[in-house]
Amino acid sequence: MRYTIPVTICLLVLLSSGCGGWTEYYGGIYHDPISPGDGSGGSYDPYDEPHYAQDVVGQWEGFMNESYRSDGRPCSKKTIAINCSYSQGSSSGEYVKVNVIVDGRPAGSGTSRVGSGGRISVSSHQGDIDFGMSGRFSGGSGSGDMEIRWEEKFENGYGYIHMEYVRIRGDFGVHRVHGGHWAAAWALFDTYGDGVWDLGDEIWTEATAEGIAHLESLEPYWETVELRQ
Repeated sequence: MRYTIPVTICLLVLLSSGCGGWTEYYGGIYHDPISPGDGSGGSYDPYDEPHYAQDVVGQWEGFMNESYRSDGRPCSKKTIAINCSYSQGSSSGEYVKVNVIVDGRPAGSGTSRVGSGGRISVSSHQGDIDFGMSGRFSGGSGSGDMEIRWEEKFENGYGYIHMEYVRIRGDFGVHRVHGGHWAAAWALFDTYGDGVWDLGDEIWTEATAEGIAHLESLEPYWETVELRQ
């Protein structure tokens, strides 16, 4: 009888770990019945290779559909490109560095913790640009919402171009990039760091020309996908 209570406790512990898994942090390793990466179960070391982040890391391209503009102009569609690179893993989770290009210009740059299901949230303030994005990336595609406050160029119809500060909000959809058509643009981030926000329009126009042309060629397909949703 004196062993009944200890044995019972051990059995309960084994059953709970077998059915529900360990959810607490113990000895630098998380034990979770649902593996962050492939859903097969098991444990992972947060300092090892990325798990949650593997669904997010990579290059993405697609469109943002404006649903609101502070200047009252008609809402339109913007081209977007996103580059997510693995930043770090720690006991607090996995992180990715996120750079975003909208209509061929840098719009946001920041670090985000990756949640289950490839969820990320990024906000940044670079120069005169305020950027926010939340989304989910999984299975080679991603979607979410963006908000941008920046200066946009407008032409009045007589060849005069001026800048207006505008707040834009809308949903976005992206797919993984298969090719190197955004390579020159991401190279600018790698080369200049925070200095990319000071580069001239002509540099960005040249660096993003191939990527934007590729997206424009895919736009009819994207419209078909959107109609099916």
